[in-house]
Amino acid sequence: MRRKKMSEKERVKKVIVIDPVTETISEGSYSSYEELYDLGNYKLFTVQMVDYNSDTNKGNDLFLDDEGLLKRNQRYFTFVGVGSFAGRGLLIGSDHATGESVDTSWKLEQVKRAVSFEPEGYKIEPYMEFHAFN
Repeated sequence: MRRKKMSEKERVKKVIVIDPVTETISEGSYSSYEELYDLGNYKLFTVQMVDYNSDTNKGNDLFLDDEGLLKRNQRYFTFVGVGSFAGRGLLIGSDHATGESVDTSWKLEQVKRAVSFEPEGYKIEPYMEFHAFN
């Protein structure tokens, strides 16, 4: 019997999980975007670009809880050069040519050096800004 070859969308992809509640950074994996909701512990996610290599057209993005700033008793982490974020973050690779997710190119030790956890009681207030286009 022939084994069906996995498509790129079905392939297991390597991610790095940043958990400010347990203050841990660990490796994880997923094969479909539906699994991101459980892995990230959220209902809606938003994406923040971390880096981009124009030579390879690939980069890495943080998948974050879109409602993170609205939750009570939230914990935060800071990713150096990128910003501070509420809730769990997933560092995922991205292929900008195809729009597909790929393995993150970051190593676990690199992320541990780039991330710090904010102390309990730290808070970021949500806000909106509107700009007029003239």
